[in-house]
Amino acid sequence: MQQAMNDQVAEIQAVDTPKTEEANRLLETKVQERTYDLESLNRQLQHDAMHDALTGLPNRALLMDRLEQAIERQRSASTSFAVLFLDVDRFKLVNDSLGHAAGDELLLAIAARLQASVAPVNTVGRLGGDEFTLLLEDVQSREEVIQRVKMVLHHLAVPFSVAGQELRITASIGIALSSDEPTGADELLRDADIAMYQAKTQHKGGHRFFEPTMYERRVTLLNLQRDLRQAVEQSQLRVYYQPILRLSDQVVMGVEALVRWQHPEHGMISPAEFIPLAEESGLICEIDLWVLREGCRQLRGWNAGRATPLTLSVNLSAQHFDQPDIVEQVKWILAEEETETQRIHLEITESLLMADNIQALEALRAFRALGVKVVVDDFGTGYSSLSYLQRFPLDGLKIDRSFVTMAAEQPEVIQTIVTLGRTLNMHVVAEGLEEDAQIRQLREMECDFGQGYGFARPLPPQELSEFLREC
Repeated sequence: MQQAMNDQVAEIQAVDTPKTEEANRLLETKVQERTYDLESLNRQLQHDAMHDALTGLPNRALLMDRLEQAIERQRSASTSFAVLFLDVDRFKLVNDSLGHAAGDELLLAIAARLQASVAPVNTVGRLGGDEFTLLLEDVQSREEVIQRVKMVLHHLAVPFSVAGQELRITASIGIALSSDEPTGADELLRDADIAMYQAKTQHKGGHRFFEPTMYERRVTLLNLQRDLRQAVEQSQLRVYYQPILRLSDQVVMGVEALVRWQHPEHGMISPAEFIPLAEESGLICEIDLWVLREGCRQLRGWNAGRATPLTLSVNLSAQHFDQPDIVEQVKWILAEEETETQRIHLEITESLLMADNIQALEALRAFRALGVKVVVDDFGTGYSSLSYLQRFPLDGLKIDRSFVTMAAEQPEVIQTIVTLGRTLNMHVVAEGLEEDAQIRQLREMECDFGQGYGFARPLPPQELSEFLREC
């Protein structure tokens, strides 16, 4: 009996042992696969934590780490490096006109161009939006940095093909150089950012090296943004007026209202400085409507007794068209100031047309129904097409001053805009006319109106009154 039981156990062991070994091997394989999957997932998570989701470039965290390493190498081996902060000019216009998918496509193409423009030893990172950073290792001089920057800009100068359109872009670059003085990664990146802002303010598509005075300037701008609200509340803003003349006989037909800021400490502040601050802070809508009201008050006095009443041109930020009552606000101001609607020209930017904003389209139609004219300011600087001009109820085009400056070398650009305006039954205004030769050339091209220092600079109300009496 015992022998029989032993024989049965042996038989069972003989049968089950191979199956157990196979199961163990399968289990071991599964464990190894799961371990590999976890390790792979961990590596992916670590990679994602250090790289930009869209472009795959190093993100801020990895960039800061490499900056710290570069600083450490400089201290130990006396190497030098440069930090470039790059911002794509007018990128918002691409998003607004072609959509965010096209914007992402452009960012991917830019990332590839930037990587191709520098040696593999250098780091190209994306901080977010349209901001990129380049860490240039082992640089010997400012002249070498300038050459490398020019190479970057050269790569970006080649037109991009995005969403079926050819786009030409520029970028503004700020440069911070490593120094012998103790400096952290945060400070270097901040300095490059400040220099970039200076480059963009002075000339888009350019570059600037950081200087200590720039930091003081940045602090001043932050203070100005704080002061701007007080300026609105305390009546520190002023409206100047620049005459708009009919080029055929140089008769004054209208004025453009331009806001100025008389700061109690800093004196007269340029619109190029505080208008971007007003846009960022959301004060621009309040300022625009105040300018409209002030302009209407002055216009009533100037037009009293004039055989040909003047028109008043006022800029309207695109932010107004996010508000459902913009038409009612303008209508109310015109009624209160007893201003004829046909005397008002509202200037908008091309970006508003390309945003494909139904609310904006309806607002512009309502303005036309009131008799208010709508003019596209700085025409030619965006990516608008003929279809946009035909779709929106527009009355005029304003040629950007950059084209006027190049009129002698490239007259065909202005001639094309003038012809386009005439074809679409829109009047055309050339801004930035400064020389007699430019005025003659635009008149010969049959451009309707012009404004600029060649006729008169923007004037305070009293001086404009004297100017009008002398005309």
